[in-house]
Amino acid sequence: MPLTQGRIVGYDNERLAFRFTMLNGDETVNCQMPTMLLLATLVIAGNWRLGH
Repeated sequence: MPLTQGRIVGYDNERLAFRFTMLNGDETVNCQMPTMLLLATLVIAGNWRLGH
């Protein structure tokens, strides 16, 4: 079963990462993504440009 969108939990200042959940059926999966990885993903996808 594919993961589906859960909810935004918040931002972890110590780890510089966004915290969120995904759903695997009825099971909640806790996730986090470092800020730099998120920004790199946006740049690669062409949805954000550095300096803008």
